[in-house]
Amino acid sequence: MNELENEIVAVIPNYKTPDLIARCVNSFRTYYPNIKLILIDNSKYDISSKWIYQFAEEDQNTTCLFNTFNMHHGPSMDTGIKLSPLPLVFIIDSDVVITKPNLIEDMYKVIATTKDWLAIGWITPINHKGFDVPRNKPHIPYCSPQCMIVNKETYLKYPPFIKHGAPCINTMKHIKIHKLDHQLIHFNWKEYAAHLRGGTQKRFGLDGNGAQKIPPFI
Repeated sequence: MNELENEIVAVIPNYKTPDLIARCVNSFRTYYPNIKLILIDNSKYDISSKWIYQFAEEDQNTTCLFNTFNMHHGPSMDTGIKLSPLPLVFIIDSDVVITKPNLIEDMYKVIATTKDWLAIGWITPINHKGFDVPRNKPHIPYCSPQCMIVNKETYLKYPPFIKHGAPCINTMKHIKIHKLDHQLIHFNWKEYAAHLRGGTQKRFGLDGNGAQKIPPFI
């Protein structure tokens, strides 16, 4: 586990889902108590923000960034990747809970022997608008950000994640156009975790403008 702690930072975005973020973070910490964790909160200081703040105060390996506006999913992940002090970034949605051990370990085993890669996670075929399509139709291979590991050095060379229903789409389009599909590695994380659904997108609209606060206690 020490090797992972020196290689990987975890990033979890949140928007007004206190029950989900608590379940997600607690499940992550059950299996990974020492991996550095960045929580990015877009809730404008609601009850979930209070939970995140309290958790980060009590957990020495967790830091958090508070936005007074909804930065949205893609830009939140992009910010987390850029804030990471380590080369690999494990990203998980707040409505995903880890249910079995060795998720990150088994993903790491794959990428440790791979030289040229961008992301490992569930690869699904989508069209240029971000909607799922059959694999036998023209499509863009898309690594879902529900649960994935990103290679920070490679990511910074490409178009960043964006505010979109498929927030990784511009990055994945670049991969497709430049025939770099080999940089996406399929991994069945659903054997280790459960997607609870009913998260931010189903509960809330998009709103606001404002600023950021990074607590000084980390």
